Amino acid sequence: MKSAIKNIFVQISLVGLFLILCSSTLLAQLPYRISAVFTIKEKRPDSTYALIKGTVYYDKLVNKIIYNVTFPEKEQWVLEDTITYKYRNGKFVGKYASAMQTEFSIFSMALKGNMADFGLPETPFKLEKVEQEKDMIISTWHLYGKSVTKPISKILLSKIDKKLNGLIIFTSDEKMASKQFYETMFL
Repeated sequence: MKSAIKNIFVQISLVGLFLILCSSTLLAQLPYRISAVFTIKEKRPDSTYALIKGTVYYDKLVNKIIYNVTFPEKEQWVLEDTITYKYRNGKFVGKYASAMQTEFSIFSMALKGNMADFGLPETPFKLEKVEQEKDMIISTWHLYGKSVTKPISKILLSKIDKKLNGLIIFTSDEKMASKQFYETMFL
């Protein structure tokens, strides 16, 4: 009797161990990191342009975006929530407010598979209007809710052939905070 109970206990323990090992193996296969080589052409307020190149990494488990800039000078930008920390030669240079949260970055949306609508339906943003200009669909999203403390009020998304083409973010006083365009061949 004792040996039968012991055998059942051993079998249950082995099945439990097998399930734990399988589940951790299956979870290990889920993507949670992404990296890319980037080039940014930035238009400055004086109408001149700057070129920035480097590599970017995003880890959704720690919700950080790390830009290793290689041109025009070596720097590292670490984005956490709505703050950007800047480092040069391994030394902290400063921190700056950012209009976009890391969870709504293109990297986060790519890992979640929310590229078509930038994940906005799962947020306090509500679709207000949809317009078509030639082959582009432009949707306007407004931020609603009492719990909202971020300085973003509106987001415009543009899609071409059902792929994300661009994103414009407006502040609460209707000023453009960010404008991003993406090459649709990668999205």
